[in-house]
Amino acid sequence: MRTTIETLAEEAEQQIRDRVWEVSDQDRAVAAKAAADLRTAVGPPDGQELLAVIDRLRHLREALAALAHVHGRLAWFLGAPAPP
Repeated sequence: MRTTIETLAEEAEQQIRDRVWEVSDQDRAVAAKAAADLRTAVGPPDGQELLAVIDRLRHLREALAALAHVHGRLAWFLGAPAPP
């Protein structure tokens, strides 16, 4: 997973340098909101291991809902590390 994310970050940086992806203030705001929503939905990593499976699934559903408003290149960037 780490290699996938590092590769994705390098590709995103290249797209930004090449001006293929111009990160707007709106992109930054949406990314910040998605990160905050994900932190709220998922909580600390060590806390997830203590939860029942049904509660972990509820947190996953809430985390996915937090990303529902993301689109365009930002959606590509955030969604690319997910397994097919």
